[in-house]
Amino acid sequence: MENKNKLEIKETSLNGKKCEIAYAQGLNYLADNIVRSSRPFNEQYMDLKKSGFDTISAKEAAQLFMHNRELLPSYGECYLKEGLILVKDQGIYLTKNSPILEYPLGATNSHKRGKRYNLSENQLRKSLENSVNIMSKKHPIQANIRASYYPGTKAFNENEGVRFLFGDFTEEFGDFLKSQNKGINFLADYNLYKKPSANQLKFNPRFTEILGDHARRRKDGGRLDDSVCELIGIRY
Repeated sequence: MENKNKLEIKETSLNGKKCEIAYAQGLNYLADNIVRSSRPFNEQYMDLKKSGFDTISAKEAAQLFMHNRELLPSYGECYLKEGLILVKDQGIYLTKNSPILEYPLGATNSHKRGKRYNLSENQLRKSLENSVNIMSKKHPIQANIRASYYPGTKAFNENEGVRFLFGDFTEEFGDFLKSQNKGINFLADYNLYKKPSANQLKFNPRFTEILGDHARRRKDGGRLDDSVCELIGIRY
């Protein structure tokens, strides 16, 4: 199924509710090969928004991974609804109020210039209203965001960052991952600079990784302006 905004749409169900999954990246057909095109983050996001789709959350991505894995990219990563906030002298936060989703063009243009997406005081305040600190002097157990969290353990089920992302699906997802001999890897650029900045979280189904790269961190999809990473939308 396809609509006027050139979204690839598939019907499915999640938690017993019918829904539609939309893909904003688009496809390029080269001979017999199908490859994902590279589109700026803001263009993908606005195409989804105009058609009434929300960006999938970490919890929804986990549910798709468990029940409809074929609907997630098998070749790479997809953006999540949640964001990553880095604040000097305070640490790193996961947030459900991503400033990048609120200002997609500004964030994309910052990456286009090779810069981090720095936040104003108002953006930072709003971002931290629905957030959890996962790396600070007050949270030494969670200080290493490069850690692997293995399901079926107290460290996984009671980890603030894990529960923040997956909510009441944490234990069920953990049990499933345990049955698959998998864990969750958190990988992010945790260098704290003078000005507070934001990244958009991504999920890599192949390696069950949650990623929060900066603009110049990687050349293979870390930048919002030239991203092969896909935005996936959901509409109930």
